[in-house]
Amino acid sequence: MDGILKFKRTGLRRAEQILSEVLADFEAIHVWVSQVDAELVENGLDRERLWGEAYKRLVKAGLPPPGGQSWQQTPAYPCLGILVHADPAMVTPPFYVFSIEVFFVQQLTLTGSPSATSIRMVWCREAIGDVRAKGPGFDWTNLYSAVGSLIDQFIE
Repeated sequence: MDGILKFKRTGLRRAEQILSEVLADFEAIHVWVSQVDAELVENGLDRERLWGEAYKRLVKAGLPPPGGQSWQQTPAYPCLGILVHADPAMVTPPFYVFSIEVFFVQQLTLTGSPSATSIRMVWCREAIGDVRAKGPGFDWTNLYSAVGSLIDQFIE
């Protein structure tokens, strides 16, 4: 024996089938947006717009969207999370370097033991980029576009 484990793959399912099974019993997909530094908000980053990018894409795809302003609360499950981090580059002209992560998390409960719960990350993608100064603030279009692109990947 050569020490290599051998196995045969059988019938891989398409991503749409897997996602539809995952979403079958959910009333809504909650969207959670991470807190952002006050400095980023002062420089024009809009946390509510990040939530809106997810909401409009979920609705357009026919997936159950969150209600109200759930992005301001503790995550509920299933959850499409948006994690944002940005650091200023200490150069002139100023700009920010950002990283974003969009992920989908489910909560699992053991049958027969409702108090035994855990969460499982089912899907995750990341992106990095930069945001340039524009007028008194910064143009966050690159970041919003990157978040939208990652959410589109989740939907696909």
